[in-house]
Amino acid sequence: MVIPSGLIASSPQEFSFIKPYSSPLPFIANTVLQAAGLLFWGTCIYFISKKRGQTLLALLFGAMLPIAAINVFVFHGAYGDISNILNFSNPELVIPSTLFKLISTLAAVLIVLLMVCFFRFPVICHKIVPPLYSIIASAFLASGIFSVVKVQSEYIALAIRESNSRFLNRSKYNGTYQFSKNGKNIVIIMLDRAISGYVPYILKEKPELYDVFSGFTWYPNTISFGGSTIFGVPTIYGGYEYTPLEIQNRPKDRLVEKHNEALLLLPRIFSDAGYDTRVTDPPWANYSWISDLSIFKDYPKITARNIVNDRTASLWANEHAGLHIVNAVNELNTKLIRFSIFKCMPPLFRPFLYDNGDWLSTGFMNNRKLSRNTINGYIALDILPEITTIQDDKENTFCILANTLTHEPAFLQVP
Repeated sequence: MVIPSGLIASSPQEFSFIKPYSSPLPFIANTVLQAAGLLFWGTCIYFISKKRGQTLLALLFGAMLPIAAINVFVFHGAYGDISNILNFSNPELVIPSTLFKLISTLAAVLIVLLMVCFFRFPVICHKIVPPLYSIIASAFLASGIFSVVKVQSEYIALAIRESNSRFLNRSKYNGTYQFSKNGKNIVIIMLDRAISGYVPYILKEKPELYDVFSGFTWYPNTISFGGSTIFGVPTIYGGYEYTPLEIQNRPKDRLVEKHNEALLLLPRIFSDAGYDTRVTDPPWANYSWISDLSIFKDYPKITARNIVNDRTASLWANEHAGLHIVNAVNELNTKLIRFSIFKCMPPLFRPFLYDNGDWLSTGFMNNRKLSRNTINGYIALDILPEITTIQDDKENTFCILANTLTHEPAFLQVP
């Protein structure tokens, strides 16, 4: 319970509304039941074993708890971001350094030796081990319950916000994007994690794009102000006043407030100048994985919508039969118990269990299926003609949109 609930609690929104479930709690419950099965069969094996076998199993199980606890909380590893189908964005980080492997393995060996010493002195063992393990189990139970409560409370808040947001958007806006034939149209498109260095190779492969992009300028000597979206976005939306250094120079203001200021800067400037202003999917609005559009509520002249994470994506997928989309429910129900074991294992063995994202199973075939995040990003671009209107008037327009199609690697399918 502790590991999957802690993982989901770090970003409950990513695990919410995965059909047929709404709340992430069923994924935690399923993992708990799987772990209970392991415990049940382990107990059965213990009771059908002979005395010597029971002693060895007691030693093994007795050592597993402190080894697991140390690996989870001390040698947890820095593996970067992980997707909601449990694939690391930087899988090379799973391979531990030699020093990390050595220290963590030595710690496990020392724990086993300590348990052997306890078994040599039963009186001391009975006085120390049961109370100590009871304290550890109670701490784990409290930690797990805390994470579960956090997950459910954030899910409820998200469900209420999403419901209100969809109602307002449907009743108030006809077209998501609106441009003018005779006015000025300013458009900013942020492709999250897109690699600028690919541009010349793309143009070389498809020379016809030179004509399509005539009038555009490619600047090869540019770089983000941060290695993650949450650090790079404020500067794109708000300018140099919101670089990481400038944000740090305002220590009295909360980070989320400064982030929201950056997202609001350009839309406020252009809406105050009389431009029809539209914003879609502002990244990390209100520090929420699914953009919290409430930051725009005091600016009625700004139209803000979430397109990339709209749940109408399933309707689009139904109209495009033959797509091989990852079944997130099956993946989570299978992988969460393996992820839990992964965190409990010494770092030396973790690359073996992770198995380049296949988790020792041939059934996932992640390289051949598209993730829901990739599909959502693709849909938001594919439906642009349907949600865009062109006016004959002279009204000036400003639009800034973000899209995550380029965020994670994927092999697209013909056509």
